[in-house]
Amino acid sequence: MPLYDPPEVRGAAPVDAAVTASQGLHVGLLGRFGVQVDGVPLSLRGDRRRALLATLTLNAGRTVSTDELIERVWDTPGQAARGALQVHVARARALLERHLGEPLIQGADGGYRIDLDAHRSDLLLFRSLAERAERAAARGRPTTTPTCCTGP
Repeated sequence: MPLYDPPEVRGAAPVDAAVTASQGLHVGLLGRFGVQVDGVPLSLRGDRRRALLATLTLNAGRTVSTDELIERVWDTPGQAARGALQVHVARARALLERHLGEPLIQGADGGYRIDLDAHRSDLLLFRSLAERAERAAARGRPTTTPTCCTGP
């Protein structure tokens, strides 16, 4: 049974939950943060690198300015924060590219962005399903709760 069926989400086809969990990239933001590739957890060393990737994923599909990233990643950013951000981006980008064979983090217009399909992050999938349910309810066609949102 498909986990979800939102054709309006970047042209994605229905995705089986077992396939989604075991193939490609998955970023977990709900609960404990984690990144997996093909079901294997990646080791993201350092809180700042994790915060960087979490911030980019929370804002998937839009450019996050360098200033905003520095503000979110550093408690008290100093003069060296801009250079350190570039180092963290380069290392996170290299790690993902090494495991996926493609660069996911892009530099763009004074910041950085990551483009992910909704099924590549639990939060993005939840947002997609919630938007879909709202649209269906507005049309007078309420939907049932997807199996990914019902708990054990």
